[in-house]
Amino acid sequence: MRYFNWVLRALLFISLLGFALKNDQPATLRYFFGYEWTSSLVVVVLVFFAIGALLGVIAMLPNVLQQRREIARLKCDLHLARCKSHFSRAISRRCCNTFGNIAITPRSAPIAKKTSTTTTREDVHS
Repeated sequence: MRYFNWVLRALLFISLLGFALKNDQPATLRYFFGYEWTSSLVVVVLVFFAIGALLGVIAMLPNVLQQRREIARLKCDLHLARCKSHFSRAISRRCCNTFGNIAITPRSAPIAKKTSTTTTREDVHS
């Protein structure tokens, strides 16, 4: 399958290269107020294709961002539902700030105090 993909890519490259070599005659674009742009036909087609692709991406961007926020919210809700089923205490939605990566302990387990891993002057001199 990997070789098949490379063969397809090579065929696409060769066909686009042939298109570029066959269409190298100059093309003139005439704008308003007497402006003109003369360039190779391939360059003109490539520029307008790139502009169209960029406009398409910009048009899709709000929907993609909205969907990403919705997915993040749903992941958080799923994580909270799983946590509530595993732990007896209720947890709030605000503890789920990075896609449900929260650390909580069950009510039956004691909460361990955070210990310092840094050394102090008293530790060094004793």
